[in-house]
Amino acid sequence: MQCSSCGTQLPVRVAYCPTCGVATPYNVSDSRVSPYDPTPVSSPPSAPQYKPATGYGPPPYGVPPQAPPSPPYGVPPQAPPSPPYGVPPQAPPPPPSRRPSMGLIALIVGLILLLIAGSGVIYYATVFRPNQLHAQANSTAEAQSTATMHAQQAATSQAQQATATAFANTPQGIYNRATSGSPVLDDPLSQNDTNNWNEGTGNSSCTFTGGAYHASDQLKNNTVYCSASSTNFSNFVYQVQMTIVKGEFGGIFFRFNIAKFKGYQFNIGQDGTYSLYLSVDSTGTHDQLLRSGSSSFFKTGLNQTNLIAIVASGSNIYLYVNKQYVTSASDSTYNSGQIGVLAGNITVPTEVMFRNAQVWNA
Repeated sequence: MQCSSCGTQLPVRVAYCPTCGVATPYNVSDSRVSPYDPTPVSSPPSAPQYKPATGYGPPPYGVPPQAPPSPPYGVPPQAPPSPPYGVPPQAPPPPPSRRPSMGLIALIVGLILLLIAGSGVIYYATVFRPNQLHAQANSTAEAQSTATMHAQQAATSQAQQATATAFANTPQGIYNRATSGSPVLDDPLSQNDTNNWNEGTGNSSCTFTGGAYHASDQLKNNTVYCSASSTNFSNFVYQVQMTIVKGEFGGIFFRFNIAKFKGYQFNIGQDGTYSLYLSVDSTGTHDQLLRSGSSSFFKTGLNQTNLIAIVASGSNIYLYVNKQYVTSASDSTYNSGQIGVLAGNITVPTEVMFRNAQVWNA
């Protein structure tokens, strides 16, 4: 419905037009007056107005301030005008966004970068650099320690090599080095073999008995020689196990010519005394004594097994008892020949048993 005066679209059941204040048909119908009655029921109240005497200020002295007029009796107070019918109320516009200025952003970024840079400097000065210096110091110390250790190891190795070289050239070193390899002759002497050991019986005999090689002599002041006639050695190590069963002494001979009784012989008695002879004929009266003495390495008495050995290297001859160096001599009369074993006596019959003859090249 529209206002009959100004044509404004009227809200439902409003008593007065919100635009011009003219009574609406709703007001007329409520007051039981015909809407076509030319006489209006009432006029819209108008607010009293006054003007001060001069400018702005309170009313003249003595004139009380006037309250805004009340609407006529029975006329309800007017509500603020509503939007036209069918038009939804509009929400107030949102407040404008507040964006920080570029200067403020740059200041904040600068402060953050400064804080990061300062933290980096502090970390470098208090953590990274000390750790780096500590690691460098440790690395240097480790390198120096490693170098020192290597130098010590090299010095120790050189000293050990020098000691080993020096020892290898000693008589004991020569024997140890030579006997560490495989022998060129390894005969258990349990029976005769390709070495062709002499065999014979009588007052002076060489026999294989009870798994061993026996040299026996019943004559006084005599020596029996039992040779391996197929052997011939020049520079070598020769050793054999010897047990004096009865009598006075036994021994070995080497670089020997059994037909002419020329060569070297190493004799050792049951009391541990020894002698090294140069034999020149079968009579023995012209033999030359090269070395003699007593060995504490020898197990004295009868039925004691001892390992006796010689090293013949050029003109040098070294004597050993139970793998221990005893003495040496130098002679160049004979440089090669046969090997063998012997037994001798001065006053009583003698029997000596031999096992495990071995020869190594030296």
